Amino acid sequence: MHALDGDREKFPKVEDENRRTYDGMLLALDRSIGRVLDRLDQRSIADNTIVVFLNDNGGGGSTSLYAAHSRNFANNLPLRGHKFDVLEGGVRVPMILRWPGMVPTGEVYGEVVSGTDVFPTLVKAVGLAMPAAQPTDGVNLLPCLVGKNDTKLHEWLCWQNRSWLPKKKGAFVTPTRNVHNSAIRKGDGKLVRLNETIGSKAPTPAWQLYDLKKDIGERHDIAGKHPEVVDDLGGLFDEWRATMHPTIE
Repeated sequence: MHALDGDREKFPKVEDENRRTYDGMLLALDRSIGRVLDRLDQRSIADNTIVVFLNDNGGGGSTSLYAAHSRNFANNLPLRGHKFDVLEGGVRVPMILRWPGMVPTGEVYGEVVSGTDVFPTLVKAVGLAMPAAQPTDGVNLLPCLVGKNDTKLHEWLCWQNRSWLPKKKGAFVTPTRNVHNSAIRKGDGKLVRLNETIGSKAPTPAWQLYDLKKDIGERHDIAGKHPEVVDDLGGLFDEWRATMHPTIE
């Protein structure tokens, strides 16, 4: 991580040097975004420009489990997990959309959306139609952004990626071939399955169930109390995964 000395110096009360660098980087990001938005205003094209700000994943961890280049000393609390995880700390990120004159300022859409929604939203915004023969996971967000529509655009969302595990005891964690983490969220219910060996005859790890409304930190597994929810969400996940191309390892 790198930050300008002047930006780092603006956080004298932050004792941890790495965290101070991280804060300096965020300050530089904020300043640079402001320059872009100011230029759009100066050129009188802000009303005809959609700006989308979002992250591709949650903040990275800072523990010695990660190699130095994979640490960025983010603080995702109260969320559990970091970049590379399917836990909320890895997949819950901000999304901000700016379109003066069309999208109201200061409004918050409280339902779940996905980064895959950006493409169909921008296609619709410029007056085009999605290719008829092209499947897409995303949906057009405009009905809920420019109007008063509070409809849930996604009934559920799924995630699956490689697990990060050490190749040997005491080593740094790395993406591990054929070992995946998975999750599905529907409403406030979220299933999480860790370290599933794809294609193995070994028993599949059990799903963990969390109520995100009461337990945003995913600390209390309630799968044993709600087997019907596990069956419902687990079935939806299996249906979704069956539509995906086989993993390329």
